[in-house]
Amino acid sequence: MGIAQRLEEAKRKESLPKKSTKVEETKKSEAVPPKKVVEKPIMEKIDLGIKNLPSEKEKLRSAFSKKLEVHMENLQETIFRATRALNDVTGYSGIEKLKKSVENLEEELKSKKQTVKDSKLAYSEAIQKRSDSQKEINELLTRKHNWGPADVERFTELYRNDHTNQQEEERAEQQLAEAESEVDSVQNKLTQSILTRYHEEQIWSDKIRQASTWGTWIIMGINVLLFTVATFLVEPWKRRRLVNAFDAQVQQKMDSFSAEMRALAAGTAVPEKSSMKEESKATDAYVISFSGVSTWESFRNWIARYYNAVKNTQSSFFLQHQDFAILSAVMIGFGSILGGLFTHLLKAYIL
Repeated sequence: MGIAQRLEEAKRKESLPKKSTKVEETKKSEAVPPKKVVEKPIMEKIDLGIKNLPSEKEKLRSAFSKKLEVHMENLQETIFRATRALNDVTGYSGIEKLKKSVENLEEELKSKKQTVKDSKLAYSEAIQKRSDSQKEINELLTRKHNWGPADVERFTELYRNDHTNQQEEERAEQQLAEAESEVDSVQNKLTQSILTRYHEEQIWSDKIRQASTWGTWIIMGINVLLFTVATFLVEPWKRRRLVNAFDAQVQQKMDSFSAEMRALAAGTAVPEKSSMKEESKATDAYVISFSGVSTWESFRNWIARYYNAVKNTQSSFFLQHQDFAILSAVMIGFGSILGGLFTHLLKAYIL
């Protein structure tokens, strides 16, 4: 009977875990669906809440904008290299090194002055400590006849420490003197560096001013050369071309008139087609004049009319002396303004 009972208990124990595992599986199966139901609205809320991420904006960017950004970075690097090369050529790189050395000396001077303050404080503390010890020794000596064992030990200790206090005071005094000498040395170096920097900057500014002056004179010379060429070469050539074109038209008209007269005399019809073709081949001459330009609308019409004339390769231009003088003065003034502005921007950018 005992063996049979043991077998039944073993079977019961084996059946119990299975039931528990089944219960756990049923619990898990019941618990899983609510999690899925809860996770979906949470993810939907997250997807709806987070927008305008950098990755999304990067996807929306076009290839042109990316190329433009790359070109702008290359342009900045090129400008930086050109500026550095210009500074090397003009000698401004050495002035920048002087500026950095002046800044370093200023920082060093500040630290040395702080060291002097600390040394003064330590020296004053050493003096105060020794003076306090001397006062206490003098007080003990005044009541020497009433000394006890503690007074004797205190006097011995103070007398022993007096030599140490004296050495500390001398050491603090020496450190203070060394710190003050270092401050004077750094101050002299800083003054010399500032004077050197000022002198070099004056030389550099004189050089740049001279270069800008020469640049202005060169631009003015180019403008004068253009004015001379336009006055003595281009204008006579245009005038000869216009006169030749006018003579050709007059000769053509005279020939057509003589042909008509001969045709009338001979009783024949004049060939109208040939005359129309000859008239169409005649070139038009555009007269450049500033007299009618008084309002913005007239200026726009003037620009449009002469732009179309310039686009026409078969057209010729006629310019009177007064209008040519006005156009030349405008060109010279515009060139001088551009030259002065360029030199001013160059000086401001380098400085």
